[in-house]
Amino acid sequence: MTRRKIEFSPKGLDALMTDNKSSFGGASAGHPMEEYLFGYATETLLPADRQSVQEHLDTCPTCTFRLDAFESAAQAWDGHRGSDRQRVGLPRAGAGGSKRPDGSTATGGAGTGAGDLSLTELLKIDHVFITHSHLDHTTSLPFLVDTVGPMRNGPITVHCTEPTHKILQDHIFNWKVWPDFTEIPSKSAPYLKYTTFAVGETVDLGGRRITVLPANHVVPAVGFHLDSGDASLVFTGDTTINDALWTEVNKIENLRYLIIETAFPNEEKALAVASKHLCPSMLAEELAKLKRPTRVYITHLKPGAGTLTMQEVEEYAERYNPRMLSNGQVFKF
Repeated sequence: MTRRKIEFSPKGLDALMTDNKSSFGGASAGHPMEEYLFGYATETLLPADRQSVQEHLDTCPTCTFRLDAFESAAQAWDGHRGSDRQRVGLPRAGAGGSKRPDGSTATGGAGTGAGDLSLTELLKIDHVFITHSHLDHTTSLPFLVDTVGPMRNGPITVHCTEPTHKILQDHIFNWKVWPDFTEIPSKSAPYLKYTTFAVGETVDLGGRRITVLPANHVVPAVGFHLDSGDASLVFTGDTTINDALWTEVNKIENLRYLIIETAFPNEEKALAVASKHLCPSMLAEELAKLKRPTRVYITHLKPGAGTLTMQEVEEYAERYNPRMLSNGQVFKF
């Protein structure tokens, strides 16, 4: 028997992982823990783990009931809470947020991935770092500014390259697609402002240093190196074969995490090359250039091909123990 795919919002899932977890009785000996059932339901498990859970569900009515209960509770929570929450999808999975000592937050991107923040959480976002202009990395920015701009004491600062700034202004915040919030409510006191950077430059936000890394994509793009002082995280952004990136990454002595894209399975390598992304065989070639020990996480998996792509990632890049990045995943460094 093959289980149906269970779908519910990230906020519903978050509620189950926190408030409602105890209501399902927890796991007992011989049964998967809740985290594995959640991972199964949301297709965020590695293929081997997913297969193990699948085999258990095929013969265990108790865990089948537990999984059905998760679905019902998540849907009920969404229906009850959906009307009183402000929902904006940001950032795209793989970037995450960096909290500053004053409680405000810098977020890497304003795309489609992490989704579903409360209004209180949105109000804490002071800085947005954009890797490039494609919609899956910028789509929530207009809604973010529109939602919280009138409630803030100062503008949201978008950090990006000058070419990305121009694309956003010319094609999104142009009064035709969306209002230009660099002029609302006035040019002297706007809801949105830009700060541009170039590859190699570093932005310091309350002791968190964010250095701009080179990327190789079909539009001007960058990655980011986040350094807390104790440890570092590298987010490649959208990129393909990129020797310049590894030159910089191999200089990072306190590297702890590497988040790297792999958009397509190997059967679509030609498309990966044309669109300047990676497939698993190309990923393995890139990781061979890495000279530092680190934990590797895979992001930007295309919908419908995630399971196959991760199976191939495990096959081609097994020595690096790659893991699939999950929505809402927290990195402490």
